[in-house]
Amino acid sequence: MLTDIFAARYRDLPIWPAFGSRDIRLFNQAFQILDQDVLPYYKADGSIDSTNKDIWRNINAALCRELGLSSLSPTHYQTTSTWNGAQTTQWNEWPYNSVAKNYVCADLRNHQQSDIEAKERISLVEIGMRAARDRASILDAAHPPPAPAVTILAQAGIARQSTPALEARRFRARYEAAVVELNARFVQAGVPLVYNNGHIQVNSDPTTTVVTAEPFWLVVSNPRWSAVDLEMRDAVDRRDSNLSDAAFHATKSLESTVKVISAERGWTTGRESGAAAFIDNLVSQANGRFIEVWHADALKQIFREVRNPLGHGAGVAPSAAPTSADTNWAISICMAWIRWLVQRHQGDE
Repeated sequence: MLTDIFAARYRDLPIWPAFGSRDIRLFNQAFQILDQDVLPYYKADGSIDSTNKDIWRNINAALCRELGLSSLSPTHYQTTSTWNGAQTTQWNEWPYNSVAKNYVCADLRNHQQSDIEAKERISLVEIGMRAARDRASILDAAHPPPAPAVTILAQAGIARQSTPALEARRFRARYEAAVVELNARFVQAGVPLVYNNGHIQVNSDPTTTVVTAEPFWLVVSNPRWSAVDLEMRDAVDRRDSNLSDAAFHATKSLESTVKVISAERGWTTGRESGAAAFIDNLVSQANGRFIEVWHADALKQIFREVRNPLGHGAGVAPSAAPTSADTNWAISICMAWIRWLVQRHQGDE
């Protein structure tokens, strides 16, 4: 099974030209967030958490598959003991989280390929945070929040949430706190990275990340917007890899948003020929004018001026070559439109 990892996406973009003590501290902190906060291998009573044990095994296996390794670090260690004057040797198995820790927290300061090695190790943190996100989503689905009236009663001591529901809320809170801390650790270490929705990406513009990107990733975190999320991630990764079609993929994400809204509201007919037709579904007076006419005009303009030149052959005309500023603008404006459309859609539900 293929796993999307940071090391593969950013293989050609230098991030750790040198690896120092600050990076060692960051990698230890990132691993502790995984091992202590969201996926602890042991319970409070010292017993193994069987669910997290399986998750750690899967984390190790997934990264080994992508890197072509049999194991990330030694899986066994040797001990010796003496009994009645005779010395015996025994091989003991490292727990899965220890195998991962010995890999992630290795000292890369003298490694000739520290950039590659660091990217591969941060990939384990990415996979682990993604696994925690997925577990939070599973728990949320199995134990949805109670109705407001039930919550009020519970707070008054008249009723109580079931233990599984309460644990689901607590796990979600731990995961969200871990996301905040991990991103703060990246800033603290001076590493231009940011984690959101299961992926670690390059954070080239911290101001835009806080004002535009973070609210965007939050509103598309629901699985119903998975295509929107995936296509925008593709756009961001392509921008960070200096590929010229990043803006095109941002507009694909915007188009997917319009299509999802049109379909969920029952306006899609199957006769639509392109993005403009789906926008017409949203602006139609017969459908209640979900967006205003000027909204529709502005959206269509984005597809005409940004998507179409990149999505069609140039012919005898010069090929479209957007600047980095153009690309950043296109991604930011698509994120802003998507966020507004999603919030508008969900606000009416």
